[in-house]
Amino acid sequence: MIWIGKRVRFDAAHHLPNYEGLCRNVHGHTYIIEAEILVPINRETGMGVDFKVVSKVLEHEILGKFDHSDLNRFFANPTAEVLCEHFTHILLTLIPGVEAVRVKLYETPDSWVEKVQYVEQQ
Repeated sequence: MIWIGKRVRFDAAHHLPNYEGLCRNVHGHTYIIEAEILVPINRETGMGVDFKVVSKVLEHEILGKFDHSDLNRFFANPTAEVLCEHFTHILLTLIPGVEAVRVKLYETPDSWVEKVQYVEQQ
């Protein structure tokens, strides 16, 4: 098994309606996503999953929808935690052969949330 990772960034605005501080007001962030997937290595190709596959999912399903958007159009309370859980679900669902996903979402250069989720065994 091997971890394969990609880093992308996007800009978006949001406000936190359930928060009693400045973030209750509309403001923006440059988010950075570090996405890693745990996959077995294919002994024929020597690869786990092509980086292009991971990039395509990140670009189409995350950047294509959320870059330069108002996140409140998609989520009732778009906290970093809510976004991180959503991005983890996307990667688990759309990349074949994944055993686990780790998503680290930076809201600022020194503030982040991280989620690790393993595929449930049947």
